[in-house]
Amino acid sequence: MRSLVYNGKDIIVPDNGPCVDAFRAPLDNDNWACGSWYENGLNNLKHHAKDRQLYKRKDGSVVISYCVEAQAPHAYKRLGGTSGRIRVEDNGKPFDENDFKFKAMQVWIVYPDGSIELESSVSSNKPSVVLPRLGYVMCAESVGQIYLLRSWSCEQL
Repeated sequence: MRSLVYNGKDIIVPDNGPCVDAFRAPLDNDNWACGSWYENGLNNLKHHAKDRQLYKRKDGSVVISYCVEAQAPHAYKRLGGTSGRIRVEDNGKPFDENDFKFKAMQVWIVYPDGSIELESSVSSNKPSVVLPRLGYVMCAESVGQIYLLRSWSCEQL
């Protein structure tokens, strides 16, 4: 879902709808794993909807389902540094179908009262990759304030 307008107001900020997110800033004690986070492109996932189905229920709610693939365009290389000062660069290797990616099966239900429910199942083609976290990130506006929703927590900007 790229955006949501309700009663003329942006609820989900355009082009900031919920996206699978598995990256966080590495800490010093993440040195054993964070190189693979960059090598697998977790810091730059791009999302593409592959399939979409839409139907309206008898109760008036609308069900929209998507298969979304999330993959970086290429791998990155960590050049060094400690937490807060890590440098990375594109390693020049474009990703293809065999490189790390997520598939998210999303089912959105928009109820007649305007409430929204999201059910999601996320998998990857490389389950041995150690993830720093897994959740959704999005920007939502509420009464003039913008909130950034990460995983299952909410931060006010």
